[in-house]
Amino acid sequence: MPESPALDALIEGWTDEVRAAEPSLAPYLAEVADHLRSSVEAHLESGGSLDAAFAAAVDEFGDPRDLSREFAKSRRWPGRVLVWLADERHETRGDLTISGAWIGFSLAWSIALFVSPLVGVPLTAEWMVVGWLATTFAPLSILDAFVKHCRRSRREA
Repeated sequence: MPESPALDALIEGWTDEVRAAEPSLAPYLAEVADHLRSSVEAHLESGGSLDAAFAAAVDEFGDPRDLSREFAKSRRWPGRVLVWLADERHETRGDLTISGAWIGFSLAWSIALFVSPLVGVPLTAEWMVVGWLATTFAPLSILDAFVKHCRRSRREA
């Protein structure tokens, strides 16, 4: 879509209002404005006036406080990881990452089982199982369940 000074002015006014209402969103406003522009353009393609398309796009974004919380959550490292793993457009990537983590951690524990006697600190099989359960099985099972929950929630929304 070609540049539209009217749309630029609407977006600039909206971002100024959001910056004033929710200062914590300021670092993300350029990205938010890009998403808003895309949404307005999508509404314009389906017909209607610029004002109606802009109003519909702003309504989709919702309250600036909610928007600020969502952007902040997805920018902290645990949030970024979960967003990356639960991205429905790349489910296979997330599933392969979790599977790779399972294999990697299990392989590390298997190597530790064989190497520990060589360095003079033999571990019994029972302690290896406890270590594997505590560092691999439980955390990755919880992560896998949470990622699946996030995907389900997105699909239902």
